[in-house]
Amino acid sequence: MKKAQCRIEFLCPECNKKFFTFWFPEKTGTIDCLHCEALLMFADGMTYPFHEYLHAQDPRWPKDGAGTGCLSMEEDEEPLAEEPA
Repeated sequence: MKKAQCRIEFLCPECNKKFFTFWFPEKTGTIDCLHCEALLMFADGMTYPFHEYLHAQDPRWPKDGAGTGCLSMEEDEEPLAEEPA
């Protein structure tokens, strides 16, 4: 049985403004605040600042995200060329 998305209201902990979107309530994931564009983590029915959430899970992660980066992966439309023999 497929689980349905629900209209969920988020309260951004950075700018204290509310916004809503459709989301699977049992899902953990990231979302950008529609007002201030802060990167947020939605987990356990709550909204957290992304880096603070990761720091709470593993103290090795910097609370402010300093020294971290982003990795984006996209599927290439063209197959990789075969290596020469």
